[in-house]
Amino acid sequence: MSRRQPRQSDTGANGVPHVALVFKQLRASGGAERMASVFLDVFRSFDVRLSVVARHMDGVPDGFEFHRVNPPHLGRAGRVTGFARAACRKLSSLRPDLVLSQEHMPCCHVYRAGGGAHAEWLRQRRRVQGPLKRTWQRWDPHQRAKLALERATYESPHLRAVICNSAMVRDDILRHYRVAPERLHVIENALDPDAYRPPANARREALALRQKLGVPAGAALWLFVGSGFERKGLDVAVRALARAPGTPHLAVVGRDRHARHYRRLAARSGVAGRVHFVGRQADVRPYYWAGDGLLHPALYEAYGLVVLEAMAAGLPVLGSRQCGAANALIRQGENGYLNDALDIDAWADAIGRIDGVADRESLRRAAMAAAMPHDLARLRGQVRELCDYLLAGVRSGPAAGA
Repeated sequence: MSRRQPRQSDTGANGVPHVALVFKQLRASGGAERMASVFLDVFRSFDVRLSVVARHMDGVPDGFEFHRVNPPHLGRAGRVTGFARAACRKLSSLRPDLVLSQEHMPCCHVYRAGGGAHAEWLRQRRRVQGPLKRTWQRWDPHQRAKLALERATYESPHLRAVICNSAMVRDDILRHYRVAPERLHVIENALDPDAYRPPANARREALALRQKLGVPAGAALWLFVGSGFERKGLDVAVRALARAPGTPHLAVVGRDRHARHYRRLAARSGVAGRVHFVGRQADVRPYYWAGDGLLHPALYEAYGLVVLEAMAAGLPVLGSRQCGAANALIRQGENGYLNDALDIDAWADAIGRIDGVADRESLRRAAMAAAMPHDLARLRGQVRELCDYLLAGVRSGPAAGA
């Protein structure tokens, strides 16, 4: 992978720094897009020239120069490395003072590790793979390309800062790569807590939704929210439900091309009638308001915005130690439980513990209190503070590695 560095910008000389932000694509919705929007808005408030480099962007806001980079590629490995090479070539011609990227690329000054450490994801995945799959993962050209690009990004001499969306991700990066700890900045995700607070008519709508799913009165309804069922741990969630005391139900909100595998697993586990696959929902909040808790045994998730959303809605959360938000927000027994992703008996026990709590209001209050500080105002303040620090470095001299 080329370590081509953008040349010294002419704009810095006349007092207006040129900032380039790199994304593979910017869609209208999603966690990564939400963070991208915050960075774009914050940088727009500074006196800077702004460029966006991406394969695709849904609408170009005023005040930005958009540069499309969509190189041809051969195979998945070529797609990974091809974009990084092409983006670095484009940046070399644009000559920005500061490059902030949400994609691995060794020519950036700032990298946002929104997906965590890929090396750690592969390490966790090996725990559920057989010998043949572990061998293939080790030699898979796509995985090797991603790991090489990740290492080139973190160990690049041009790197000035890494934005981690959880303390867990910071620790994972330090575990796998040679990065100065002071370069790692933790800025967690955020939302508008008021948007998830149950409205006045929530109880009536919740009862209607539970009846529609076929959840009997008095039965607990747990939620599993997210697409990509392997990574989010649906296998463990179904098996834990089958071992849990009583007859709790599970609503699976999300989509996966292997959904039939999980339907068959529910049938083999004897809980087919208690696992409800509702597909992807444009608005998941009615399910939060109808549920009794979130079950999130993620095998590896850098943050896990669903954990924050569920708590903002007043739900206790059973989260995995391999999930950044769960580690940050869960207080054992107060607003949920934290378990290893693969400890099925511990998950089943935690379901029973939460279902057996008489004071549901205390759980609700504790969950909402944990989510409350993680609002958009705090996020914007943290991003602004970091951007101010980075631009101060640009104004005081050439960008690192230039």
